[in-house]
Amino acid sequence: MKIQCLVVDDEPLARRLLQNFIQKTPQLQLVAVCNSATEAESYLLDEAVDLIFLDVQMPGTTGLDWLRTLEKAPLIVLATAFPEYAVEGFELQVTDYLLKPFSYDRFLQAVNKAAYLLDLERKNTQAESKVGRRLLVKVDRKLFQVSVEEILYFQAYGDYVKIFRTRDKVLVTKDRLSKLENEIDPHLFMRVHRSYIVSVNAIQYMEGNQVSINDTLIPVSATYQEHLKHRLEQG
Repeated sequence: MKIQCLVVDDEPLARRLLQNFIQKTPQLQLVAVCNSATEAESYLLDEAVDLIFLDVQMPGTTGLDWLRTLEKAPLIVLATAFPEYAVEGFELQVTDYLLKPFSYDRFLQAVNKAAYLLDLERKNTQAESKVGRRLLVKVDRKLFQVSVEEILYFQAYGDYVKIFRTRDKVLVTKDRLSKLENEIDPHLFMRVHRSYIVSVNAIQYMEGNQVSINDTLIPVSATYQEHLKHRLEQG
């Protein structure tokens, strides 16, 4: 499974270097490049990533200041020309600290460290996953227990999320899709579009940039097409 990564850096040369390094690393998939913390924060409202390559000194909010505001941060690799932020970075539990200019070999060390941590996290998630596990969602003033085995897909709907199930009516909860994504098993569900997360086992077929679930066609963004094809081929 590829590591979904985001680059956040205001320097064009630094962004291009990271893009080149990521593109030549098979286990990585670059999902977006942002030139400020504000832009990155906006992106993360709708999308989830595994790893962020983050500059420290940027106009407006610095990388470290922004990192302190994240409630549940992905893995972070700081990439900066300033060594004096190393201690502060590791106090914020960053995965690694790349001092510019850095080589591809040093970049790979950071990637391998992140891959190891992600693999541990995924194995722990898989071990904790139980048949019949339920997702708690608030609908109006009621708290519903929803069996994940009944969920077909999630659809972002403005400030709400629609939960489509194999039975009963659609549930509409006031929540963010990205928050629910962090609460479900990534071995069972996959984001295929900024507005959709689907149950992989519920997919009837994939054709072009769409999948069919319960005879409903759901769009698949170009970002996720290869990953989804791989998941389906692996069974």
